[in-house]
Amino acid sequence: MKKAKIIISGLLFVFAIILLAFFPESMMDSVGKVPLGTFIAWFAVLFYAMFWYYFFPERMDSKFFRILKRLKNTHFILAILWGFFSALLAGNWQFSFQNRQIQFKFWIIFTGFLVVTPLLVLVIFGIRRLICIDK
Repeated sequence: MKKAKIIISGLLFVFAIILLAFFPESMMDSVGKVPLGTFIAWFAVLFYAMFWYYFFPERMDSKFFRILKRLKNTHFILAILWGFFSALLAGNWQFSFQNRQIQFKFWIIFTGFLVVTPLLVLVIFGIRRLICIDK
């Protein structure tokens, strides 16, 4: 079941990225006052977080795994809140940061953090497994 969740969340993430990359004109269509692209980007961030959430192990027999579990839970919650946080920073649901350079930089840092953190954890996890610390 876990493999299926990993595959489905990974495929949904790739599908969302393909929609954003190859159909940018349709992303401007609105659902109410919110552009479709906003929902697709939000789902891409969420499916990315889901992929990593299911990908990392659940074991909690060491301090490392307890920290990993806390980190992946926090990462998933931040991904859920990403759209609201982005709209709050931009002041609109289009994520248009006109005359808001500081908010835009903070948004880039926050989004980058959501993207890079699982990759850093994967590298640390891989290094840890290579040197075989408390298997």
